[in-house]
Order: sequence, then C-alpha cells, then structure tokens
Amino acid sequence: MSPLYAIGKLIRHPGTAIRFVLFIIGLWLGSIGTLPAANDTDPDLVTMRNGDIHNGRVVDKILRFQTSFGTIELPKALTARIELAEKDAPGRVTTRFGDIFHGQLINSELTMVRILDTMLPLATSDISDIRIAPRRNRARRYPVPDTVETVYGDLFTARISTRDFMLKGTGGIHLIRRDDIHIMDIYQPDDDSAATAQLRLNGGELIRGELMTRKIEVKDRYGNSSELPVGIFSSIAFQVNHQKDTAPRFNYLSHWSQAAYFKDRMRDGSTGPGMVALRGGEFRRGDLQGDGDGDEKNPQIVRLKPFAIGVYEVSFDEYDRFSQNTRHEIPDDQGWGRGRRPVI
Repeated sequence: MSPLYAIGKLIRHPGTAIRFVLFIIGLWLGSIGTLPAANDTDPDLVTMRNGDIHNGRVVDKILRFQTSFGTIELPKALTARIELAEKDAPGRVTTRFGDIFHGQLINSELTMVRILDTMLPLATSDISDIRIAPRRNRARRYPVPDTVETVYGDLFTARISTRDFMLKGTGGIHLIRRDDIHIMDIYQPDDDSAATAQLRLNGGELIRGELMTRKIEVKDRYGNSSELPVGIFSSIAFQVNHQKDTAPRFNYLSHWSQAAYFKDRMRDGSTGPGMVALRGGEFRRGDLQGDGDGDEKNPQIVRLKPFAIGVYEVSFDEYDRFSQNTRHEIPDDQGWGRGRRPVI
C-alpha cells in the first residue's frame, strides 16, 4: 500500500484518522516517559593511562576495593571518583558523600555503554581515573552517627557497634560506655606493644591509658561490616553526625560541628525552627553538699542521651500553629501579648 493511498483512506474515513492521530500521540507520550531525567544525562568519564578519554555510562553496579583493613564494596551509584595508582600502590576512592578510602579496585574489567556506539570493555589496569556522574538511585544507605579516621588516611562515616571500651590508666581499669565518649585518639607503637588511647568524654574530661579493648566493630554507610584491630584506627568521633548524608570532613576538636545545627522540614514543606543537637552525657542530681532537703537525697547519676533543643525561645506564633495543627488548646498569654513574643 502506497503512502498516498493510505493518506487518501484516512481522509475518506475521519474516524480512522482520529484513531491514528491518537495512536501517534500515545507513542510520543510514551517515549517522553522513557527519557532520562535531566540530571541523569551527564556521562561518566574514564581516563586511560595512554591519555584516551571515554564518556558514557559505567554499567557495573558494585565496585570492590581491597583496602588496608579488608575488602569493601561500594555501590557505583554512590561513588563519585576513583583515582587508580600504578602497579600495587593504593588508589583513592571518594564517595558521593565525601567518604575517602584508599585501596585497589578489585574489578578486573569495567563495561561502559556509549550513545550510538558499541559497549566498551575497559581493563582496570589501563585506567588512571574514573569520574562517575551523579544520578538518582535507590542504593541503600545505613545510619552513620560516628566518624572514623585510620592510620592509612581513610576518612569515613560509620557506626561503631562496640558498646564498651576498657582502658587501663593510673587510677586502675576503667570500663567506659561508647555513649559517654566524644573523641577517642589511638596510638599504636611500631613495636606491636599495647595501643594507648586518649578519650575525651562528653563532659570534657580526658582519660589516658592503655587500650585493653583489642578490636572495634565498624559498619559504614554502605553496609560493609568488620571487626578491626584497634591499631588501624587513628581517631574516632562518636555521635557527631546528626543529619542524613553528612560528610566526614570535619575537625571536631577545633570548632563547633556544623552538623550540630539543623532545621527540620515540616509536613507542609516549610522550614522548622533552628535546632542544636547536644551530645548528652551524665550528671549527679540531688544533694551533693549534704545540707539539702529530704527529697534531694540520695544523689543519683542521671544519663542523658543525645537530644536537640531550639536555638531560640518558642514564640506564640509557633506555638499557636502547633496547637491548631494538633488540636490542642491555644495557651493564654496572660496579657503579655502574642505574635513573636516567647511563650510564658
């Protein structure tokens, strides 16, 4: 059937013509739905040792690395850059969140898909640099409240699963809960003698001595779990990452953590009040001098978990909004005035 005959047939039968047009529109809309999002169109860039540069999409979903403390797996979607060193020297991998690992890429070959071209196999030994474009993904991420730095230069967020640490100091042996520690610096002598540690507690106290705990359990953001000798660690910062996808680059000893200040997103999409995450800790409550009232005895040790508190007082505007949304009674200002004044 010739094109002219088909067009003439459509003109003689309007109903058929309408159905044909609707069919074409449906195909067009379907093709739009399959197009990648704008932020998914940037290519990955692979630089070879001979100077060639290839762009496309690396299809390998899991990247495996041999680090100084074991083998780890990283989702390609959460990896930003891989710098490969020559021969057996360790390379450097940076993740989408700023985690840094040093090691060798175990994958012997990577495959790249290119637009209007064939699939390209790339031998890992011939690659010098890989830059992976950010794309939307569903790769699982695990909670990582702590930050770890190793003696090999690795710096990454993780969760320390070890609950207690045993330290032998001048005053004897101390069993210290991980929840009470802010910073732990570890030093492992070259002669393989016992590691020493300095612990800065939440209240600012310093404790030094021999670290009798020999291994520490770690689980990073990407699900890699391991029990590592204490000599691998340079320092550990506990409960310092209060926001999702926090980067590990931060010197917690020099200034206040930016991660400690945050604002939540409310259900209606607006920004909540400024909050500060406090580390918690312990204190003694009650009569400490011995001359207090009867209900102040005996003194008790109170342990507070990390919590958040508003930077500024709650205003009547904010509290009225809360009361209306939760169907609570609006508080009386007792003649003080409402608006931006603090609730009394």
